Amino acid sequence: MNELRYFLSEKGLIIICGKGGVGKTTFSALYALFSSSLGIKTFVTSIDPAHHLGNVLGVRLGHEPTLVMDNLYANEVDIDLLIKEYIDRTVKAIRNVYTEIQVFNFDRYIEMLKESPGVEEDALFSYLMELRKNDYPVTIVDTPATSITTRVLKLPWLQSLWLDKLIDLRSKIIGYKEVIESISQGRKIKIRDAMLEELIRMHGEVEEYKSLMMDPNKTKLIFVVTAEELPILELKRFVNAMGRVNVKIQGIVLNKYVDNESNNKRLNQLRGEYREIPIIIVPYSENVIGVENLMKLLNKIRVVW
Repeated sequence: MNELRYFLSEKGLIIICGKGGVGKTTFSALYALFSSSLGIKTFVTSIDPAHHLGNVLGVRLGHEPTLVMDNLYANEVDIDLLIKEYIDRTVKAIRNVYTEIQVFNFDRYIEMLKESPGVEEDALFSYLMELRKNDYPVTIVDTPATSITTRVLKLPWLQSLWLDKLIDLRSKIIGYKEVIESISQGRKIKIRDAMLEELIRMHGEVEEYKSLMMDPNKTKLIFVVTAEELPILELKRFVNAMGRVNVKIQGIVLNKYVDNESNNKRLNQLRGEYREIPIIIVPYSENVIGVENLMKLLNKIRVVW
């Protein structure tokens, strides 16, 4: 069990990923219990709309952090509230930067923005970055299904592409405006542009997020599978998708492991295909509900390289 210390890092995020039903929530709870048992103040958060973290820990959870036991806090985020807070911040930023927005009757577009494709991913990633500002040395994130999680984690790279284009476009617009102003006034003047400054600020922020995602000391991705074909295929797709943006996973969890020929074959397959990634073996247990049962299971976990 002590081998699990390998995945701990000061003020880092440990993001638990995997196909639906493989046991992401169970492992998130297990690892949170392990961290807190070392005397480390630990926060485990569920960003999966289909919350089960409270059920597994045996406590009632809401959006605000709840004390589960000594050194362990947990919550289940309200996705709708996250989206509302994200949109409110976005609208405020737009109004501050672009005061002329009232001309376009911007208010009537806010409701449409709530239903826009990608807004949930934006809100979730914003929440992940805000977690870095909390006062918990260790934060563990229980995620939704792989398809959603992949889009969320790769979002900074998409945002970076858009911001590059917008900065280029805005720079050209400002350049044209400066020429017109120079001609009309008979001199060249330097114009400050709040929107361009905000775009550049956002670009710097996104680049910082990318660096955080690529730094294994700041962000650790752990992928949960079971000894079945589909979860392992999902692992391969996830590794390839994140590899395209130079983000590596730091651990694989083989959950619900039974020491038989079929499970050993899958374990050997994983060890052969992912030689540099440690594999955390979590034995099968009939009851994983409640802290007492989780602690019993925690003592049976082992790590192989």
